[in-house]
Amino acid sequence: MTAPDKVCIRERLIRDALAKYGLTNEEFFGRGGAEDMVAARREVAIGLKNAGFRIAAIARILKRKHASVHYYLDPNYARRKRNRMRAICGLRRVSQDIADVVADIAAAEGISPTVLVAEWISERATYEAEAKARAA
Repeated sequence: MTAPDKVCIRERLIRDALAKYGLTNEEFFGRGGAEDMVAARREVAIGLKNAGFRIAAIARILKRKHASVHYYLDPNYARRKRNRMRAICGLRRVSQDIADVVADIAAAEGISPTVLVAEWISERATYEAEAKARAA
């Protein structure tokens, strides 16, 4: 796709979103986070991605950070990032040696430390429940 084609696609998507949501350029490109503004930006981001634009280019066009573009393209992005950050914070509560071991095992298994720890907790809880049932 040539640069003029990309410009036409970008302008058409933005113009259509502004008309559909009744927004001005200032509102669309501004800092506001109202539901209609986010919906319009999400619609444009999806259209640009479908047209072959990269995340960095979409971020520049929308005057947003790349994380915002990821959020527009995947509404679960924020939840996953929040869970990942919670896991990292949880690993900070143990010694660095233990955190390194968990990270190494997770990397060897091709999963995140969060998933690994969750599996370990599930296995331990199952073991404890079975032991309690045997004792009863």
